[in-house]
Amino acid sequence: MHKNHNKTEPVLTISEDKYRQIFDNANEAFENQPDKFDLVLTDQIMPNMTGELLARQILKIRPDIPIILCTGFSEFMDKEKLRSSGINDVLLKPALKSKLAQTIRTAINDSQKKS
Repeated sequence: MHKNHNKTEPVLTISEDKYRQIFDNANEAFENQPDKFDLVLTDQIMPNMTGELLARQILKIRPDIPIILCTGFSEFMDKEKLRSSGINDVLLKPALKSKLAQTIRTAINDSQKKS
């Protein structure tokens, strides 16, 4: 749990061996109840799909959801192009927990300002 101004925010951590099962369940859950999610945090390199493609699919369902893309390959990423496609931010790996928390908080705050 991450504490922020006396609010507790749950954080889901996924291990590699559980990735496929959780992804399938999360993808189905998002499609069935997109308003239950506050933010999407995805890796760029995943089995069967890039984070960029996942973001495009999610934004078709819910255009207002904040999306953060994580990558270890910054030299191949055009941040401005990604932002113009609806991705809120690009987080370079490895990332410090404090940077991750700050990026998530900023994306959620920016999303709430637009609402």
